[in-house]
Amino acid sequence: MSNYKWHFPATDGGIQQGFENEGMSYFKSDSHYYIARETIQNALDAKDDKKKGEPVVVEFRLFKSSLANAIPELSLYKKTLKENLKANKNNPVAKKFFERAIQITEQQTINILSISDSGTVGVNDINKDEGRWHGLIKMVGKGSQEQRNIGGTFGIGKAAPFVCSELRTVLYNTVNSQGESAYIWKPIFTTHGTPKKQGIGFFCEYGKENNESYANGISVEKYKPDFLTRKHNGTDLCILGFKKPQNLHRGQEWHHLFKKAILDNYFAALYDNELKVILKDDNNEYELNSTNVFEMLKDDYISPIDERNNKSSFPYLDAYMNDKNNVYNFSINKLGKCKFYLLQNDDYPRKISYMRGPKQLVFTKSNTRLKTGYSAVFITDSKAGNKYLSKCEGPRHDEWFKGWHSKEGEAATVLKTISMEVNKILNNLTKETFSEETLLSGLEQFTYIEEDENPIETDGHSLDGNDGDDGFTLDDNVIETHDIDYAKPNLKRQRRRKKVEKDKDGFGPEGEGGESGTGGRSDIGGEGGTTSGEKGDGPEQGGKGDKKYKKLPKTRFSYKCFQKSGDSDYNLVISSKFEEDCQMRLYAQGIDSDKNENIIIKNVKDAETGDKIEFNGNIVENIKTDSNPKTILLKVENNRKLGVEVELYAK
Repeated sequence: MSNYKWHFPATDGGIQQGFENEGMSYFKSDSHYYIARETIQNALDAKDDKKKGEPVVVEFRLFKSSLANAIPELSLYKKTLKENLKANKNNPVAKKFFERAIQITEQQTINILSISDSGTVGVNDINKDEGRWHGLIKMVGKGSQEQRNIGGTFGIGKAAPFVCSELRTVLYNTVNSQGESAYIWKPIFTTHGTPKKQGIGFFCEYGKENNESYANGISVEKYKPDFLTRKHNGTDLCILGFKKPQNLHRGQEWHHLFKKAILDNYFAALYDNELKVILKDDNNEYELNSTNVFEMLKDDYISPIDERNNKSSFPYLDAYMNDKNNVYNFSINKLGKCKFYLLQNDDYPRKISYMRGPKQLVFTKSNTRLKTGYSAVFITDSKAGNKYLSKCEGPRHDEWFKGWHSKEGEAATVLKTISMEVNKILNNLTKETFSEETLLSGLEQFTYIEEDENPIETDGHSLDGNDGDDGFTLDDNVIETHDIDYAKPNLKRQRRRKKVEKDKDGFGPEGEGGESGTGGRSDIGGEGGTTSGEKGDGPEQGGKGDKKYKKLPKTRFSYKCFQKSGDSDYNLVISSKFEEDCQMRLYAQGIDSDKNENIIIKNVKDAETGDKIEFNGNIVENIKTDSNPKTILLKVENNRKLGVEVELYAK
């Protein structure tokens, strides 16, 4: 015998649940963005293969409904909210939430965002103990690896919609390819009531069979809200008490952040007509599809600076669709066939978009191996490759890391192979571009960098947190190429004093990093060691405090210096791993000289702003560097071509 009710199982002395939910915590920082990513990914994963050539259609619809229509047994639902408020009277965050939730249930209407898909198989295996329904409705956490890709990767990502609900309640409805249909409400609250009940419950068909309780989806029409009118296969996800985005610019509507997230993450699926998205409310309706994705992304990319989408995927779409691009095909064990699209454009950011099966952007990664501007896309869209890489993804599906896979060693090899294949392509292109400009320095940045010095990052976020051993490093191959051989300068031996007195910190004449303090009289000035010396002729004295500089190792910065064809000025492009306030020293190996010498600078200015930069002799003062390449224009006294060697000193 079964009945229909709000059911929160008893704790029976077991674990109690607080207000902070592990799954929801992953998405609190940018919840609307992740709703778009997660729900569309699940729709694409559930595509009906019988509908070849037809796109999956996902509709985001914001509307109002009466509370009595949207929430069954409303009085019992309110009673549960009040029990939760009482249970959290000493938790100010939870108390505020439940007070607000109770206020909403006293109103006549409620905001609802429904996300509905078509062209999919729906949620199969309704009310079974395994399969897609179980993964979506019942499974807590990321689920077993076997359940992560059975027609939809319902992991922790399914918690994202609850973050945007002022009631932390979601209604699911589906019609599936197995001829079944069901709907069910699911709230995520806290342990509450007397006797104590669990925080996660359902409005469901509840009963017992063979001494086992069940909480099933509902198939009768009696409790179904009138806004659930689905007749064809697919799924509706309704966020009750939808919270509109707050961080919008003036004049922007609720759908603005959704549109950006969809365009930036699913540009390839939209362009290939494998996805169509509709965003609508009572006043407006917008459609994203294969015919307008290019123009929409382009408009976003060149929008006013205060509204510009800095993560715009327009350069990657341009690479993916441009008939002038380079397309490389190769196979990787466990992934099958892979493609790499690359488009060279001086305005593009030298980044690669990494994608898998549903043509969803997982992350972007800088790779400055190719010194001209470019954008690129790596993708594997085979079923085997899609499934394998999905198991390397974290809860937010924004990384590939060996530690997420059940076979960590094997995954490390697969991810490393992706890196090697990408670098092989860029290395070959680097050699081809050498003839276009005279490379005069900076070749050390093409050599191997230790992993712990250069962990992979995606838009500023480290992907692992395990001592830099990420198993997917993009900067680990060596290009054996030289423009001008570099010989280190013959340093003049400093005349040692017979007696060396330590300073008050216990240091002698050498600095903390092993650099010499040369604050004594010299033709070119001291190099900023830790020992105070006599006043020198150069611009810097070997002193302490603001005058103290420390030489940076080559692993902390990279650069190249070149002359464009027919130009006598030098372009120096430099970047550092961290933000630095620097002093830069320039040396040269002349073509007709066998030793390094100082470069005498005539003029220095910032290429982007045109502002003049202070300099003295061979030293450029007050340079600020970070991970974004900075271009500096140099004029020097010598007319001959020089191989420029840069040393960087930071405060």
